[in-house]
Amino acid sequence: MKEAKRSDASQTGDISWIRWERCSGMLLKSGLLLLCLALPLMHGCTRVAVTPEAEETIFNWTQARDYQAQGRYELARQYYLVALAAARTPETQQTLQRELDSVDRMIEAMR
Repeated sequence: MKEAKRSDASQTGDISWIRWERCSGMLLKSGLLLLCLALPLMHGCTRVAVTPEAEETIFNWTQARDYQAQGRYELARQYYLVALAAARTPETQQTLQRELDSVDRMIEAMR
């Protein structure tokens, strides 16, 4: 079938079929090339990124540190307690407990 169309196109001087055939071949090759290049990059697309701590914990932790830097230790202590209650990992709980102890010592020193 293709041979018949090619011979008809060459006899009538219509070269649009030949151009289309070359263009479609190039498109197919370039599409396959892009697919081959994209497959290694798509390998990790099914993975889900998980943050170990809740957004609430991070927010309260940063608020507590801001208040501590401002010298507002009672407010910092409240936010540390809320962050500690919402903490998920033991490492974060230990860090928050140490920072809470530090704020408690500052409050005692101020009295």
